Amino acid sequence: KDFYFSVDFALKHTSLLAEILVPVYKRSLLDILALNSSLVYHHKISINQLYKSLICNPGYLQHAKKVGWDKKGENAFIEKVKTQCEFVMYRLQLLGVIDGYTYDYSSRDFEIDFKAPSIDTIIRTYEVYLEKYRSTAYVQKRLFLLNDLLNTGDLFLSYTLVFDDLSRFFDENVQKKRNQALQEMYQTADLGIHKSKEEIRDLLDHYFNSKFISDLTTDTDGGKEEKWETIIKYINEVADPAKGSRIENLEHMEGACSRLLQEYPDNYVLLILRSMTLLCLANSTQEMISTGMNYFSKGWTSLFENIDEDGIERIFDQVYIPFLAVLKQDLADREYQVCHRIIFSLYTNKLVKNHNKYLMKYGGTNGQL
Repeated sequence: KDFYFSVDFALKHTSLLAEILVPVYKRSLLDILALNSSLVYHHKISINQLYKSLICNPGYLQHAKKVGWDKKGENAFIEKVKTQCEFVMYRLQLLGVIDGYTYDYSSRDFEIDFKAPSIDTIIRTYEVYLEKYRSTAYVQKRLFLLNDLLNTGDLFLSYTLVFDDLSRFFDENVQKKRNQALQEMYQTADLGIHKSKEEIRDLLDHYFNSKFISDLTTDTDGGKEEKWETIIKYINEVADPAKGSRIENLEHMEGACSRLLQEYPDNYVLLILRSMTLLCLANSTQEMISTGMNYFSKGWTSLFENIDEDGIERIFDQVYIPFLAVLKQDLADREYQVCHRIIFSLYTNKLVKNHNKYLMKYGGTNGQL
């Protein structure tokens, strides 16, 4: 009797009737998403089951064949599937869909706790994650573009779109960081050809113990934030005799920028300051000039892409002119003129784009001059 009343009370007072009537083991992820439940579900599945279900998928089978899957190497490919599944589970855990998971190496089973948070909850979780690594402005821009694609009426599709965006973020940033690390190694090796042991020791000392690293880390929030005012601040710091000799200051700035760029290789503040140090310290060393010009182009292009209309003239007066004045002291005329033309071209292109936007908004034209 007590049991009857308990069940009767539950049925009358719960909004999750299906949670009681349908056994957990019969529900698929799509069923749970449809229920829009806040409960946490437990699921157990073997790696062999995952493998067989994936191999039955034509799209995945095509992918498998491209990366070398065949029946003879089935056991090795099952291990690849396990690794891929762990990547997926980890990313779903970051988004809050998976609450936790374990893998039993004896039974070769995954045990997964998962739930069906709303898309708003997923987006908030994703936003918090992104802000650990990128600036608020970057995160807001990325989420604004993502929100335009989301279909709140289809939770599974929305999960897929957010998951894909997270995966792209991983791929973009991991690949860039790897490329940056490789570039640093190659650059150090190239410099080693032209420098003595003492100079290489100094180079490493400036990397790990730069006198600018603390302030530059604070001003860029560890490399996440990009403010053009930071560039002029450190142009002035390098020129300040109270900080040390100009060459010494450039070497310390080079070390600080190199270190922060390892984690944030797209930060235009760091790219522009790094280009300044390399070009000013090159002393006609072609490898340093080439690397410096690479940072120069990337940094200034990114700056003009991100600057708003109100800031364009201030950039010209407060960054463009002082920056070129610094380069003028060390670069040969030909190299200096190349730098001047690149920045001036980016500046005029930005002005034209701004003018075309104005014409499209107010002039009733197609935006052409």
